[in-house]
Amino acid sequence: MRHPLPAILLLALPAAASAVELNASVEAGLKYDDNVFNEEDHTNSDLASTLTPNLSLLQQFSRGQARLSYSAALEHYYLQQDIRENAVDVNHFGSFGSSYALTPRTAFTLTDRIESTLNHEFNFERDALSQDPDAGGIDEDVQGRTTLNELSAELEHQFTRRFSSGLSGNHQLYRSEDPDQLDSQAFGANWSLDYQVDKDHVVGLDTGSSIQLFERFLNANGNGTLSPVDDVGLPRSRTLVAQTQATWTWRVLPETSLSASVGPAWIQTRRESCLCARAGGGFFLLEDSKESRLTVFASAAVSQRLGENFRGRLGYQRSTSAASGSGGSSVRDSVNGSLNWQVGPRLSTSLLASWVLRQSATDLDTRPSGSEVDSTRWSAGIRGAYQITRQLSGTARLDYNIQDNEGSTGNSRNFNNFEALVGLLYTFDRFVFFD
Repeated sequence: MRHPLPAILLLALPAAASAVELNASVEAGLKYDDNVFNEEDHTNSDLASTLTPNLSLLQQFSRGQARLSYSAALEHYYLQQDIRENAVDVNHFGSFGSSYALTPRTAFTLTDRIESTLNHEFNFERDALSQDPDAGGIDEDVQGRTTLNELSAELEHQFTRRFSSGLSGNHQLYRSEDPDQLDSQAFGANWSLDYQVDKDHVVGLDTGSSIQLFERFLNANGNGTLSPVDDVGLPRSRTLVAQTQATWTWRVLPETSLSASVGPAWIQTRRESCLCARAGGGFFLLEDSKESRLTVFASAAVSQRLGENFRGRLGYQRSTSAASGSGGSSVRDSVNGSLNWQVGPRLSTSLLASWVLRQSATDLDTRPSGSEVDSTRWSAGIRGAYQITRQLSGTARLDYNIQDNEGSTGNSRNFNNFEALVGLLYTFDRFVFFD
């Protein structure tokens, strides 16, 4: 949902400067994780030093602006070096955003976000020649890099003082080196129409569709040929989603706002035919199949500001998941809450909590071994920051996560873990060039 577009009209005004602005910061810290490999039996904890440099470039011009950002998170682990493939993890995060006012009433926005993260899976490989389950074994850390890219473009137009409309498209790409994950991508398009009833109420209509594509598993040679082993030559699958929602926003008070949306959604999953390998040798024919269902997507949120120092938000959303490696499309229910408290001029803190339930979009198995997605995750955290000097601040973070997975795809482990981090953040003076 969008409000009529005063921000877009501001973009049409000349910017104060057309220079390029460079912002940089670096954060160093110490991190403790009591279940570093997310194991069910909660065996391995670890201690790591962290270093995170951040860079961003901002260009403002007469009708808009563009921003490019990059950060690298380096973590050096100390306690489990004997079973880690590498002692240092490096994760990369980048983003690009640009907005441009084509006319005083029309604006175009383009955003792209990419992240490349290193995942760990702890394997205990028993001696295949022994019938004793406790005999022998190898502790092995299997590392795999996961890449996620999200691209979106949006065109917004203000028809009148009360009517506005938007047209958007998006693409998500998921690639993983984890053999339990399926590469996938998703395409989506959306159209919206908003009407400002009065200064406090906005109603609207949102309609859109998306397609999520899962790729076929390949064999160890990577050539797509079949061989008599598990998870070889599994079929492609795809999921279509079409949805329409009525939307509403109400500014109850200057400090309080409510928003909600609800509407029907049609979901269809299709699995291609496949001559699939059978465990132990041989093949079997899996026929082309599809299954559809009708459901309801909805969202609701309340935001509240209490004086100058407190801000809170609580929200619920039911929708399809974006591109992921879970092996099948899913419907995602989530509840998120946050409370931000500016304790004093230098000290601030935040409380965060979330609950996420992901279940298969339909009952169709998209993998011969079964493709049920059924996972629940609870998360809670606290953040704190203290401004020591103009450029130096101290940071602290505590996080607790629980995952309960009853499905047959993706990460099927149940685990819980606790993370604690303390650090120092130094922000460099802004540097302006081409002024």
